[in-house]
Amino acid sequence: MQELVPGLNQRWWTATANFFDVDGDGHMDLFVGNYYADGSELTDANSSKPFEMNEDFSRAKNGGTSRIFLHVSSLSGPAPSVVYRDAGNVLPNNGAHAWTLASGAADLDRSGLSDFYIANDFGPDQFAVELFHTRLGPVRGTERRGQLHAPHLDVHWERYIQEHERRFRRCE
Repeated sequence: MQELVPGLNQRWWTATANFFDVDGDGHMDLFVGNYYADGSELTDANSSKPFEMNEDFSRAKNGGTSRIFLHVSSLSGPAPSVVYRDAGNVLPNNGAHAWTLASGAADLDRSGLSDFYIANDFGPDQFAVELFHTRLGPVRGTERRGQLHAPHLDVHWERYIQEHERRFRRCE
């Protein structure tokens, strides 16, 4: 076993994680969606650190830092290992701090590159068509915050695909 981030001494409160090819290089990358603010001491009864809740119910940006780790290299064999690098602040509008609940990835437009959906609790969800080829933005025209739950993920993606196939057909 190896640490994703060697030497990390900060507690994360991760609600979701996805392996998918973020940057189209053929290697699996990692998204880690965090909920409570980094370093929160929720389970420490002796903590003197104040617990911080969402600053707002519709645009809160004080949650945990969601991160994307891009594949750098890997080794197979008796001691397999993999190296990732933090992609940095790639979620616009402070989206990396948006109280992330769930996430999902699929090639919705059949381009060969992953499209990515992030469901946030206290603010708009985010959707990216080919994350590193376009910019993430809020999902428009929906109030479906926090409704992308893992057991129902396939149903939501299927509905999304059906709706967009109808839209694409109308444009042809």
